[in-house]
Amino acid sequence: MINVGVIGATGYAGAELMRLLHMHPEVNNIHASSVSYKGEPFSHIYQNFYTIDDALCVDVDISKLSKECDIIFLSLPHGLASKMVTKEILANCIVVDLGADYRLKDINTYTSWYNTEHHSKELIPSAVYGLSELYRKENTTDTTCCKPGLLYYMLNTLPCSISKRSSH
Repeated sequence: MINVGVIGATGYAGAELMRLLHMHPEVNNIHASSVSYKGEPFSHIYQNFYTIDDALCVDVDISKLSKECDIIFLSLPHGLASKMVTKEILANCIVVDLGADYRLKDINTYTSWYNTEHHSKELIPSAVYGLSELYRKENTTDTTCCKPGLLYYMLNTLPCSISKRSSH
């Protein structure tokens, strides 16, 4: 069973991810993290989760989550994920950025397009953007960070991704 963290769980994409994760047969625990709703039950924010997820939203502490989770999804506005992800975090768990921070390989293009600084430039070369079917060579156990093209596909391959990483 897989333990999952979702940072930005109360935003639109984060809430949809929470819905998909709750339907996934291999997901054991889900830690919903939110700045705005820390300490509030997830089901109070999204009432359609009533009886599905009454757990309290936890603080945004990626270091702590990386020790408790097999995988962390970042559902954040551009510029925030690059401030959180470090090599130390990636040594503890897999990180999937649903935003833009690891989408572009060229830092100048990123800075120009998103009008913000990238705070973990050293991780960009090893980040994989896209589906494993298209980027199988790049998507190895050494991959530090990835951004799936299709979230649904990523969730369907989640157990395989976790076991592949932990077997090395």
